Amino acid sequence: LAVGLLSVAFFTPFVFLASYAQDQGIGAATASIIVGLIGVTSTLGRLVLAGAGGRLGEVRTYQVCHGLMALAFLVWLFAGGSVVALLTYSILMGMGYGGFVSLAPAVLASEFGPERLGGLIGTLYSAFAFGSASSPPLIGWLTDSVGAAAGVAVALTASIGAFAATMALRAGAPSPDDAAIPSPTGG
Repeated sequence: LAVGLLSVAFFTPFVFLASYAQDQGIGAATASIIVGLIGVTSTLGRLVLAGAGGRLGEVRTYQVCHGLMALAFLVWLFAGGSVVALLTYSILMGMGYGGFVSLAPAVLASEFGPERLGGLIGTLYSAFAFGSASSPPLIGWLTDSVGAAAGVAVALTASIGAFAATMALRAGAPSPDDAAIPSPTGG
């Protein structure tokens, strides 16, 4: 559920952020830098937040990543033509995105067990197909029909929903299958 909702928000900046920035009076080169910064900080997020996950717990850090992405869309909603605000959006989005990508397999293994990880990762990536197919046309239609704020508000709502869904995860919660497996030591 979280990834399906996130996918609606996730593709929004890659399709609309540069044109949004230009519509706000920001030059094309600066708009490209704003979008490109998502990729740069995504790499940084993969390194920093994956490491933090090992120390703070993968599930908790994964939740933080979803929170960063939701916060990013809130910043974008009120950014207007502020280059600083849009750069802040890109940094938050990239860090959250990078951490999400690097931590998702560990969270899936923690929550559902490593023996089903292959199928679960396939399901996770398939959920992104929903967003890649639906988000650009939906956000584009809203932007054209109502204005950019409506499209960003939908992305914000979807990312908040994704964040809320991750809050249902509990680190260390045993899967139902774990209870049925006897301990090798008999305990």
